[in-house]
Amino acid sequence: MNFRDTRRRRQEVSLDLTPLIDCVFLLLIFFLVTATFAQQQQQSVVPVELPVGSTGESATATEQVTIFLEADGTYSLRRGEDDVQSGMQRGDLEASLRALYASSPETALFLRGDREVRYGEVMRLLDIAREIGFRRVFNVIQAPE
Repeated sequence: MNFRDTRRRRQEVSLDLTPLIDCVFLLLIFFLVTATFAQQQQQSVVPVELPVGSTGESATATEQVTIFLEADGTYSLRRGEDDVQSGMQRGDLEASLRALYASSPETALFLRGDREVRYGEVMRLLDIAREIGFRRVFNVIQAPE
């Protein structure tokens, strides 16, 4: 006598990896596009045309604030990713910088001035920053192509 059920056969289990590979490639594409977009967005908060220089060097800081000198004479101040104050006059900028220095004196200032801004305006801004007490002030330029 054979007690085995002949109708039940052993089926092999197979795992299809195609959907898993599709998901991995989609995630890879998503992160690459997001990283590229975030890098471009960070650089173009305020549209200024930077002057070209060949002897610049890169600077990094733990906490940094970017000051934009626009061609029309107004200032913009960026702290972090989303905190941007634009359309400021020199007095407003000076008050903001004094408050910033009082809360964080080790902050580095990065000046991004439009190439049409007069040199005297840049020097006034440097004097204001030094007078307040900032010691790490950098001029941002565009590398030659």
